[in-house]
Amino acid sequence: MMLALFFMITIVYFVIFLIKYLATQGHDINMADIVGVVTSIYMSIAWIMIGNYMPRMHENKESFGQRWKNITPQTQRKVNKISGIVLMLCGVLSLILTFVVHNIYAIIITFGLTFITAVMLFGITYIVYTKEENKTNDSI
Repeated sequence: MMLALFFMITIVYFVIFLIKYLATQGHDINMADIVGVVTSIYMSIAWIMIGNYMPRMHENKESFGQRWKNITPQTQRKVNKISGIVLMLCGVLSLILTFVVHNIYAIIITFGLTFITAVMLFGITYIVYTKEENKTNDSI
């Protein structure tokens, strides 16, 4: 994870250097467009990385997770796997749309996709949880 952070910081400094170089050469640069695209690209890469890592997460062993005894490790792995896939798809779609739009609207698209993904993940988690809860209550 530290390597990813180092990579992102390096890219930020490269973009700053590139912007300053182009400004000194007399090019007309719209900073809002550049910042929107760079932020959108970083958010997309972050969603892809988090989505790639989520299926490998272990079960929650803290007291908060132990309040609900019917949440099994299999349920948690299933939710993590589905959530990881959805987050990766959000990141890839956002990255593609960023290169298609490539102006200040790219960040608006990325935030919109992030909101839609958060709502979808909430719904998916609730559906999987209620199915598992029904299985547990039927077997009692």
